[in-house]
Amino acid sequence: MCLFAMLATAAWLRPASAGLGTHHQLGLPPCSFRVLLGMRCPACGMTTSWSHYVRGQWVSSLHANPGGFMLAVLATVVGVGAVRVGYTGRPADPQQTWLIAIGLIGAMSVALVDWIVRLV
Repeated sequence: MCLFAMLATAAWLRPASAGLGTHHQLGLPPCSFRVLLGMRCPACGMTTSWSHYVRGQWVSSLHANPGGFMLAVLATVVGVGAVRVGYTGRPADPQQTWLIAIGLIGAMSVALVDWIVRLV
């Protein structure tokens, strides 16, 4: 249910037109990495990415932060799977746990590569 709460929060927020900064609507401070070093961190744009994702604006979501898009997709899939497990009472297949871990590692890797590309 926490995953759906995160998606609902993203739906409540308005995506920032700059591609990052949507988190300010939650009262959160600017990215320390950006303030101190003057450049984006690998997580910059993730909240904006999720906010675009829940609106079906997938190209904008990918542009804001591709790793964020992947995490939003994963949150949707895992959330639906968790509801299924809760409804049926049958535990998830252990293979699915590995797929989730691979998805998380993949999303973090994509966010890191995207960050490096944006730096260059």
